[in-house]
Amino acid sequence: MEKIIFTAGILLLPAVCTTVGAAGAFLFRRAQEPRTQRMTSGMAAGIMLAASVWSLLLPAIERAERGVWPGWFPPTAGLVVGAVGLLRLE
Repeated sequence: MEKIIFTAGILLLPAVCTTVGAAGAFLFRRAQEPRTQRMTSGMAAGIMLAASVWSLLLPAIERAERGVWPGWFPPTAGLVVGAVGLLRLE
């Protein structure tokens, strides 16, 4: 039973942190100065860029190296197709 409670706590930690961060963004959105808003947006963009590189692109390159294509090609093609798709949605 201890392991189940420990696992549940570990799994809930990211959800709680995400909720607190989102609540802060909603509560303080009107009180932010433009400079503060640019800084927080830049920090969020940097975090998302790092997450996409280390959690998505590098593992995709490692897995693609076992295939027929060069290792960089499938992740690059997916990135380009995704970027074009997002640009078309706007």
